[in-house]
Amino acid sequence: MKYYLTADGGGSKLLVILYDENFHILRSVRTTGTNSSFKPKEQVAEEVEKLSIELFSDEIGETVKEIESLDMSIVGDAKVVLEAMKRRVTIHNYHVWDEGKTPLGATGVLYGCVAQAGTGSDAFLIQPDGNYLAGGLGAQLGAEGSGHSALAGLMAENSI
Repeated sequence: MKYYLTADGGGSKLLVILYDENFHILRSVRTTGTNSSFKPKEQVAEEVEKLSIELFSDEIGETVKEIESLDMSIVGDAKVVLEAMKRRVTIHNYHVWDEGKTPLGATGVLYGCVAQAGTGSDAFLIQPDGNYLAGGLGAQLGAEGSGHSALAGLMAENSI
């Protein structure tokens, strides 16, 4: 049996899913974000390490010794995630996908426009002649339309 990992990390969460070659999800584990603009890199590394321990605990850790491929879209240092996983299992291949290309790839297309709103917000135009980004400056510099901005607005509304 072959096993795979996928990881999505940003401003508010890191979600890692372990699944097998038949696409059966064996475990999913979540922790807070990977974006070191929001917290110290050391804290990100500590939380990712705890996540990796939880991911490969009990019978899963006894069964899963090798990962065929780890696919990640990480805002921050993807190496922190890779190294934490490598301390638990052998990883044969890994790929780091950027935020713009990940949703296009999931839909099976190479080029297009992607608008995202999570903790932050940004828009990507992926074309054969290059990639273009609007936004993505982070909550501190402006992320209109993001979850962070919406939360700030709700908090301000409730304080009036």
